[in-house]
Formats: sequence, structure tokens, C-alpha cells
Amino acid sequence: MKQCLKSLVYLVVIAGVFSAHAASYEGFFIATKRDDGKAIEALIQRGFDPNTPSPEGPSGLYLALREPALKAAEALIDSPRTNLEI
Repeated sequence: MKQCLKSLVYLVVIAGVFSAHAASYEGFFIATKRDDGKAIEALIQRGFDPNTPSPEGPSGLYLALREPALKAAEALIDSPRTNLEI
């Protein structure tokens, strides 16, 4: 019984992590298109990887510069976690 309960707790935690990542993933690219630098900063502070490729392949920084979404690009450039070489 204890093992079953332990497995159930792990399953719930894993499901929560994956659903939070999915919301962050979509939110990151929506914030980039809307030029919402504050939202991008918040996502990066919560642990989102700013180098994550979009569904089409380019990085968020590339998309921000292409839009042009200058506040989003600035937030990404200011983050030490952003790989500017991508």
C-alpha cells in the first residue's frame, strides 16, 4: 500500500511539472509575439530556458528580432542564460 501511494505521489508531481512546462512554453512565445519583456523576464526567473526553439525551429531571440519585438529582444539579450550565438 505504501509503495502504491508513493508511486501515486510521484505521478502527480511529474504531471504538474510537465503541465507547468507546457504553459511556460506557449506563454514564452506568446509573450515574444506581444513584445512583453516583463513576462519573458518572469518566465526566465522561474526557470524557463530562453534558448528553447519555437515549434517552427527558431529561438525566441530570433523571433523577437524578426517581429520586431524590441522589449522582448532586450529581455532575452539581458538574460545571462540566453545563448546569443544561436
